[in-house]
Amino acid sequence: MQITFIYIILCLVFVLSIFTFVSGKSDIKRVNGVFLSIAATLILIDQFQEDERLFKLQVLLISFVLLHFFLSRTEFFKKLHFGFIGVALTSLFFLLIGPDVFHYNDFDISFNSWNVWILPFIGAGIWYACDFVATLFSQFVGFETRNSLEQVNLLFFFALSLFIGSFLAASFGVYVIGISALASSFYRKEETSNIAFSFLLISTLPFFSKMIGMQSVDLLVAKNVEGLCLGIAGVWFLQILSKSKANAVIFSLIGFFFHLILSILLILAFTQKAGFGGVDAYMAFIIGTAIGFVSFYDFALTHVVFSSSLLIGMAFGPMIINKELIEQKEVILQNSNAKSNVKSLPLEDIVGSYKIDPYKSSVLFKLGNTGDITEGCITSLSGDIVINKDIALSSFNVVIPVDSLTTFNSMRDESLMEKNYFFRSKFPKMRYLVRSIKKEMDYYLLNGNFTMIGVSKPLPVQMKFIETKTTDGIQRHILVGKAKIDRTKFGMTPDSKEGNIVDFEFRVEITEI
Repeated sequence: MQITFIYIILCLVFVLSIFTFVSGKSDIKRVNGVFLSIAATLILIDQFQEDERLFKLQVLLISFVLLHFFLSRTEFFKKLHFGFIGVALTSLFFLLIGPDVFHYNDFDISFNSWNVWILPFIGAGIWYACDFVATLFSQFVGFETRNSLEQVNLLFFFALSLFIGSFLAASFGVYVIGISALASSFYRKEETSNIAFSFLLISTLPFFSKMIGMQSVDLLVAKNVEGLCLGIAGVWFLQILSKSKANAVIFSLIGFFFHLILSILLILAFTQKAGFGGVDAYMAFIIGTAIGFVSFYDFALTHVVFSSSLLIGMAFGPMIINKELIEQKEVILQNSNAKSNVKSLPLEDIVGSYKIDPYKSSVLFKLGNTGDITEGCITSLSGDIVINKDIALSSFNVVIPVDSLTTFNSMRDESLMEKNYFFRSKFPKMRYLVRSIKKEMDYYLLNGNFTMIGVSKPLPVQMKFIETKTTDGIQRHILVGKAKIDRTKFGMTPDSKEGNIVDFEFRVEITEI
């Protein structure tokens, strides 16, 4: 539901931007209102947990933002410096009529304390503190580009204020300060649309990260640095292009297709080489684009529609990989028990003949070096397992279809099926036959032969029997385990960059025959 909403929001950004552009030059000062209002809504939806008491507060905060957006359009309220006193007082009013106590992002928040009441004043005062420092620098240091100076000051005071808000009221403090600063920004005369648009870009990251199953982006990894630099370079290219005589429509189309193509290329780059591109590089690309807009992009009226079309172009990337990466996330969660440190239950408790459920069993594998790892899974496992009273005499016959192997990228998967790798047309199946079983401290050691692409090699596997459950009247036993193989021993070409050692974990559900 949230994923669908993000695309609705992006379309709304586009429509509002067109409206702002068509309405005339007098509305260029409101562009930051369009961007920041949408960004605030995204953050609100992402951070608030499902709590019935929060519905009223959500409506109040959004109403608060919209109220000041419309009030700021009149010269009367600007002359009264409503951007500070008015915003602070009205935000206090909205907070006071909200719920007394609520749960926000793992914290219980109460309004009956000074540390919450002071938050709106801090947020609304950011712009005035920025003005004060910019004036001092202009007078005593001699800066001529006051607007650029205010951009830098703005970043500093935002960071300082958000730190104070976090200290006073955790993540809710950050949110209230941001909302107050947003409402106060509507009364400004300066053009801060590039910062507003950057804020909008960053606010989409939590949604995209959830969509593609990522927690964070490591900017120390080379391919992510590439994505970061590509985002900054892309803004630099568009800045140069903006000096041309292209009209707003053509410029917007260029921005849309330019970032659409870059996004797709980044995401699909790892189909050819795992060390390039990928989902995390795409996320770094968004961050780099935001940095580029804050750092040096000169926003103009003709760029209003362009900026929103650029954002929509970037958003198409996750749509391409969404299905495969959600599947990857589900497989990883399903196999998480294989990493458990629990001690194995005794196999003597489940003596009998069993078959593997192909719909409930899978293998998760990975290979490569740190920062350049390829992950994948194998499903549709089948086979027979016999647990003997004398555990050493038990037998396993597991069949693994090569067709079910995926690295969550269709183009790369097709190349893996060719002669240099799995040679699917000649060797459609892999097989594992267990010769003996030995009880160790907290697991069972399986000794058997693993056959792949026509080559058989001994393969020891650590296995645990961790659970018995009943589903729809059928008793199921769950076996998990792990092992590693050297793919070059089976005839595959060595490659130190891609990795030669494959680590895998499995989770198998068996039912009695």
